[in-house]
Amino acid sequence: MSALLRHEWRRAGLAAGLAAPVALALTVALGAVAGRPDRLLLAGLEAVVPLALAMAAVSVMVRERLRELHLSLPVPHTATLARRLALVAGGAAVLCLAGTAALVAVDGTGGPGGGPAALIWASPAVFLGGLAVLVTVATRSAAVAATAVGLLWLGEQLFAGLFAVHRWLHPFFMFATLRGGSDRSWLANRLTLLAAGALFLAVAALLLHRPERLLDEEDDQ
Repeated sequence: MSALLRHEWRRAGLAAGLAAPVALALTVALGAVAGRPDRLLLAGLEAVVPLALAMAAVSVMVRERLRELHLSLPVPHTATLARRLALVAGGAAVLCLAGTAALVAVDGTGGPGGGPAALIWASPAVFLGGLAVLVTVATRSAAVAATAVGLLWLGEQLFAGLFAVHRWLHPFFMFATLRGGSDRSWLANRLTLLAAGALFLAVAALLLHRPERLLDEEDDQ
């Protein structure tokens, strides 16, 4: 790892970097104790890891305190944040890919195999993480962003039946694999979540490109 990436990893914070791996490890351990390792691994990949990554994203976004300094640097602040987010997400992705391969090997995904199986966790992670970044940038509040992410995640868990059966809600259902398996609408659901998450990130990047917003954030804190 280059000196720049090591620096960015430290600036992202140890808690953010370990959030998703620790969450997945705890879920797998619980599955081993409960005697349902494949089912709990699937739950960890589709439900627990995306939530952990979203909370880690909030932490990364609010960790930097000297935002006005970045206005004088040749590298845009948006690029710096993107590197840190990518490092946090990349570390988690390596473990998730290994977990996905293990699930596919034992036919524990409920249907999707090969490349599409990675969408089990990648789609909800991008969707929820993108939302976390956007709300953090828009509101300048870690508490608001974490609450919004947590409420959406919990709401989809509590009202999973509604999201599973209503056609207009199903494209945004993060737990389609756990709750519904892999039917004909599964891939459309995964791609919709990816597109929505990418849109959230794009809007957040546009907001961060406004220099006055960085200064306003520093003043607010």
